[in-house]
Amino acid sequence: MEYKAMYNQERSVLKNHIPLAAPYVIHLELTSFCNIRCEYCLHSLGRERMLQKGHIFGIMDDVVLERVYESLRTFPVPVKKVVLGGIGEPTLYKNLGEVVARIKLSSPSTKVGLITNGILLNNELANKLIEAGLDEVKVSLQGLSDEDYFEHCGAKIDFNSFLLNLQYFFKHKGENTKLYVKIPSDYLLSKTEQQYYDIFKEHCDYVSVENLTNCFELEKEKMQKFSLNADRFNIGYGRAVSVCAIPFYRMDVLCNGDISLCNAARNVGFIIDETIISDSLVDIWNGTTRKNFLLSVLRGASGDIPQICTECFCRTSFAFKADYLDDCAEEVSRRICVID
Repeated sequence: MEYKAMYNQERSVLKNHIPLAAPYVIHLELTSFCNIRCEYCLHSLGRERMLQKGHIFGIMDDVVLERVYESLRTFPVPVKKVVLGGIGEPTLYKNLGEVVARIKLSSPSTKVGLITNGILLNNELANKLIEAGLDEVKVSLQGLSDEDYFEHCGAKIDFNSFLLNLQYFFKHKGENTKLYVKIPSDYLLSKTEQQYYDIFKEHCDYVSVENLTNCFELEKEKMQKFSLNADRFNIGYGRAVSVCAIPFYRMDVLCNGDISLCNAARNVGFIIDETIISDSLVDIWNGTTRKNFLLSVLRGASGDIPQICTECFCRTSFAFKADYLDDCAEEVSRRICVID
């Protein structure tokens, strides 16, 4: 086991590759339902309040998935990773193993990751995911006991059985498949970090402790119990960032086929007109809507930060050194403007 923050620490310098021929990462929201209500998540608000905030409950259908597979085959270079996750729990999707297998078939060199709370990751599902070729699983913990889970997300679980399931996955996975486990720093206040490490040291590849951020723009009263920190991964990168790098390398496909150009865009109501039903991911990636959005983000280097970015946590929480664009915004803008 190794302590390792859950982001790619071998990042190439982003500005040297823009415009990218394909996203580095595509997130697929197979479902926007969840089986727990983590207190820092949108689902903690309950169904009615979520609907009022514009959340769409749904399950990705086969038509959308077929368009995803087709797009993966069509990009001129392989997408580096497809992540199964979103504002929902992907293990609720009944054919999860089949989705992993189809992605690997469509683009064999593309890695497939899963972000999950792990509660439904039983031995049967583990076998299907391993057989399908899943490359990594990132499990978000909500505590270290039955009592913690009930307090922090309203879930009644048998934590010992939960651990046995993770141990089974770790024991039976291939050498190239990685199991990550993470926990919010706030949930270790009453326990030592060493206890956390001792529990998982022989049953996963990597562990980490992450700081919480108000990524869903929840009410301050709801979040005041947490020691919120923009340095989510404990990177220690204190440089101010005006240009968010995420839309330059990432795209999200929501459960209904809508496209979000960055991690938090839908949290502030920014969903583009194109959908995967009307346009391929390749066309959207290279299209005018995305190009204009990127140019607006780059203008932030001159102080004209888009409203969507001022209300978002990502500029600081995902401010990796290799992705810094503030000092090259004009050059990158020129490159984007010559895209046909």
